[in-house]
Amino acid sequence: MAKEKEVKEKLGIKETKEIFKALNEITVGVGEILEDGKIGINDLNPAINLLKQYEDIAAAVKDAGKAIDELKDLDDVELIELGKEAFELIKAIRKAF
Repeated sequence: MAKEKEVKEKLGIKETKEIFKALNEITVGVGEILEDGKIGINDLNPAINLLKQYEDIAAAVKDAGKAIDELKDLDDVELIELGKEAFELIKAIRKAF
């Protein structure tokens, strides 16, 4: 009896990258709103731009469970790609605040 090997399909990193993108959009939007240290009428445009991103952000949050599965299935190439994404996100956070 030969034991069959289970072929596991790679999950990729699409959902994880969407979470990074959503976090970047939130960071940039909030950073623009808080840039001058106060909230006022000048913050209306950045707030509207952030609200326009709502569907993308909501979709990323909705699929967060898939991202966790993706993270469990990372290969070295995906890890490097996500490392680059994380680095860009951290740079955006530093710039925004």
